[in-house]
Amino acid sequence: MDWLSLGAVVAGVVVLLAWYKADNAETPESRRPWLIVRYGAIGFIVLWLVVEGPNMYRLIFEGGLE
Repeated sequence: MDWLSLGAVVAGVVVLLAWYKADNAETPESRRPWLIVRYGAIGFIVLWLVVEGPNMYRLIFEGGLE
């Protein structure tokens, strides 16, 4: 597993945590940092999909990574 994929896994966990924390924040001021973290982690996952997407497509639909 390369570093980008490992980062995407970590970003997925961070998205779940930040989503919970943002939804259950007591004040709007305490909610804002969690929203920033949440959208940053979603952005990293989108970056991973853009970079790794072609390889996943070849693996699934063309039968291998040549």
